[in-house]
Amino acid sequence: MIEKTKYRGFTMIEVMLVVLISSIALLATASVLADAHRGFNKMYIRVHGDIVNQAHEARVIFDRICRKSSRSYKDTSTGTDEVYVYYFSTDSNPTKATFSPMPDRFARFYTQGTDLKVDYGSLTRDVAADTVTRQDAETSITIANSVSNAIFLQPDTSTSVVQMILTLHDTELNQGLTVTCSSVRHN
Repeated sequence: MIEKTKYRGFTMIEVMLVVLISSIALLATASVLADAHRGFNKMYIRVHGDIVNQAHEARVIFDRICRKSSRSYKDTSTGTDEVYVYYFSTDSNPTKATFSPMPDRFARFYTQGTDLKVDYGSLTRDVAADTVTRQDAETSITIANSVSNAIFLQPDTSTSVVQMILTLHDTELNQGLTVTCSSVRHN
């Protein structure tokens, strides 16, 4: 009589089943990791993207200029939304004998197309009439170039608050960002 030998091990079907289950688990894990990577990249671009940097720079420049200003003037005669702020230049060193309460510089915040710009210039003072006249802008700087809307507010001329509501839009990423900056004039 021939004796049957018993082989120990797995059948081919069992091995194929384990390989199939392992493949499904690996594909699911890879899909979750790839989705997490895409989400991280998207959030990184939102946090460190171009419009975020432009919004931050616009807020810092607006706040820095408005804080050192002594007067502000919202011009509605041009049909565009713009604001003028008058301030004392940092290079002037007035003494008590020559000090004038009238500022000698101005900054004009406005939009031109999709650009947010600021013009800097000098003021001519008429001490006798207690008035200032704006000269032509000496310097013009583009602060942001993805602006879809900019609103400048001066709630009341008796208050020292100047506000800017800036909406930026990145067409490449199809995302928008709105920044509100309220600045209190200190001078």
